[in-house]
Amino acid sequence: MEDFFNGLIGKFKKIPDINIYDKKKTEKKFVLPLFSGLGWEFEGKNPSVMDVNEISKNIADCAFEMYGITKFILKIVPLMKI
Repeated sequence: MEDFFNGLIGKFKKIPDINIYDKKKTEKKFVLPLFSGLGWEFEGKNPSVMDVNEISKNIADCAFEMYGITKFILKIVPLMKI
């Protein structure tokens, strides 16, 4: 697992210009791989991460659930805004 995280960190450090990372690209290249690596499922019959944009009115993007109970929510921001 350490190699996985080192790879993700290395990928981040190699970005020539973070201003090209909008919200969608940040989610696809960093957020999804990070939480997938931690064991959260975004797809399949019983995903543990739900898209909550419509419900939360843009307060959060994802709800992380265990046994049907939301454990935490996540707001994704573009790398260019960090």
